[in-house]
Amino acid sequence: MQVDTPPLLVSYSVLAITALITWANFLRQHSTVQLNIALMFSTLGMPACVLLSAWLIEFPKLWRDILIFIFAIAHPYTLLRLAHSFRELPKSVIFIARIGMVLALSSGIGLVVLSRASPWTSISGVPVFSYFVLIEGYTGWVFLQETRSGVGLNRRRLLFVAIGTGAFVAIFCLLLVFLIFPAVLNLKAFPFFLSALIVIVALSNYIGFTPPHPLRQIWQLHELRNFLTAIEEETENKDKEQVIAILNTAATRAVGGIVSTVATWDAIEKCLKLHPSPNYPEMSGPLMLEDGLLAQVWHTRTPSIAQTAADFSAEEMRLREIVKAEVLYIVPVKTHQHLFGLLLVFLSYHNLFMDDDIDLLSLFASHTATMLSYQVLLDNQHALVEHLLQNANELQAAHDMLETRVKERTAELRALNKELQQFAYVVSHDLRVPLVNLKGFSSELRFALEHVEPILAQVSPHLSTAQQQEMQLAFKEDIPEALEFIETSASRMDDLINALLKLSRLGRRELDLIEIDMDVLVADTLKTLAHQIEVKNVTVEVTPLFKIVADRTAMEQVMGNILSNAIAYLDPERPGKILVSGEQGATQATFHIQDNGRGIAPDDMDKVFAPFRRAGVQDVPGEGLGLPHVQAMLRRHGGYITCESELGVGTTFSFTIPRHIEVEE
Repeated sequence: MQVDTPPLLVSYSVLAITALITWANFLRQHSTVQLNIALMFSTLGMPACVLLSAWLIEFPKLWRDILIFIFAIAHPYTLLRLAHSFRELPKSVIFIARIGMVLALSSGIGLVVLSRASPWTSISGVPVFSYFVLIEGYTGWVFLQETRSGVGLNRRRLLFVAIGTGAFVAIFCLLLVFLIFPAVLNLKAFPFFLSALIVIVALSNYIGFTPPHPLRQIWQLHELRNFLTAIEEETENKDKEQVIAILNTAATRAVGGIVSTVATWDAIEKCLKLHPSPNYPEMSGPLMLEDGLLAQVWHTRTPSIAQTAADFSAEEMRLREIVKAEVLYIVPVKTHQHLFGLLLVFLSYHNLFMDDDIDLLSLFASHTATMLSYQVLLDNQHALVEHLLQNANELQAAHDMLETRVKERTAELRALNKELQQFAYVVSHDLRVPLVNLKGFSSELRFALEHVEPILAQVSPHLSTAQQQEMQLAFKEDIPEALEFIETSASRMDDLINALLKLSRLGRRELDLIEIDMDVLVADTLKTLAHQIEVKNVTVEVTPLFKIVADRTAMEQVMGNILSNAIAYLDPERPGKILVSGEQGATQATFHIQDNGRGIAPDDMDKVFAPFRRAGVQDVPGEGLGLPHVQAMLRRHGGYITCESELGVGTTFSFTIPRHIEVEE
């Protein structure tokens, strides 16, 4: 079999490149985990480098086989050490692996030196290959078991590692078959199968042990999406305890922990209080901030990991002994403005991917803190609603009393009504502040994604087609779906604010929906305004309109108010012109009233539909309630109104209503 065929040269190059990448990661991070990973990849990459060098330059076959054998024989043991990071392996297995490595190395080198025969092609290499198959097979079984019992990101990564280990076992099974039955295999096809398995080994282990940062982000975003979906489905009308319970479940699942709990700040007792876990009821009560990681994380608001006994304070050690844990993740549950508490995740064993775990848990904790912030806002809203209802009841009582004393109490009734309307306005304005924050976070996420795209473009050529498709799916569908969830939540809160305003409007008239000829309605409205039109010498043009179904009185008030405003605010320095037009869509009808009047300054646009506020020079009588009233009536029809204006040029009001109106109860 030729070792320098093009397929094999490609596979050797892949092995060498992945080994170099893992060493670069180690030099950048200087962690023990990255060193162990780099050593494991070196046992694959160094033989590949030797073979590539032998293809390019003259290299004695004897020394080539010895170098390859020395590095390759260490691979099963280095991989077994990594498996030992996930579970406690029997000492007998470690001992057998060490003895087997020494014996295999001795026999292989002896075979090369003494008989000048290569262990890769000599029948004497069968025991060596058997050592590879046994140790690699056991290690693959360990990773497979962890894959079956694992969850979240660990499960994805270990699945790739298990695939890579299985491919490595398959390589040596093929080599065993080749040594024992050389005539069975097609020598021309053999390099292609072997090179394909080598590439699978390199890429699967690379993705499993040191996945590219964009891929890790995709996996994290997928877990975050699952978490947000759980929050959306399970936290509607839920309290703080249930939100925290969902965080605990998601955190334990994502990192394969024993149990998770949250310690929140008790402002009365000035200490942290643990929320009880169903499986560990003794993990509850106050948690004092002594010298230790808990106090450090609380004060610095930076996640930390306790891995050895020296890292634990007395209080932390007590919790550790309750759950029989080895490792503790401590992550602050915080927003930019407020620290709610600490997320504590206990693990039974050290994890190779602790940095990724901390990143993911920080995302969970951050979004939970945001949800808790919303919960506080909702509690405040409920209190405001109760207060609003109480005021409404008081107003109704005052109204009942006015039935017998109308003349004496009319002024008092008007004052109470005005106070209620102003209260509803102030409440609705204050409740919109969280919506602005929510949209701001959504915009930040979109901005962050724009920075990720160039990185993805660089990494994408190194990924398989399936991985590229998965990456595209996450960034083109999953992430926009998560953003849509955020925007939908904002719209829901907006509906709640509108509901508060509706409570302040008691005893309103029911809509009488009939077919209306808008040509006739506009003509009748212009007749009522004929005097003003004549005095101001206004030219009014009406394009052919159409029929709609709506409340006639409401439409007369809408059209009359907008037209009278257009006439009242014309510029006396030039002839006035007003154009009324309309257009029909499949589901809605839209009307435009355009004038060449004074126009509205950009700074005053926010006053157009605000109650009791007026834009521009106040030389026309009015209370500032006309356009808000128009807006309210259109909303009752399921429609809306917009305003476009340019100071000194003119203004266009456009209102839209559905063609099939559902009357608001």
